[in-house]
Amino acid sequence: MAWSLSRVKGRLRSGRVRREKERAMSIADARRDAGRAERLLTVYEAATKLGVKRATMYEWARERRIPTVKLFGRALRFRESDLEKLIRGSMRPAAPVLEDSEPGFGRYVLGSGPRR
Repeated sequence: MAWSLSRVKGRLRSGRVRREKERAMSIADARRDAGRAERLLTVYEAATKLGVKRATMYEWARERRIPTVKLFGRALRFRESDLEKLIRGSMRPAAPVLEDSEPGFGRYVLGSGPRR
């Protein structure tokens, strides 16, 4: 079978196109993996994750109490890793429990129990 010039060019072109597609797919895979690590949440998603209202998220962003990302100078987003860091930093340990050695006193250390 004789190879025509157009057939050879077509094979070369298809090989080049295939390599370019593979390269583009590997770049897309890398971006997608990086996106998982630094996922951006909408105001609604962030508010749901923290259990607060959307208005609270906007207020915290305006007061710069929480790091934000502004897309195109308008859309407000929050990094999931920043929210998780905020949650970890806001955790408080439980109050220590005392033994019931003295009747009439509460079970908690003074000043750490529920207020009446």
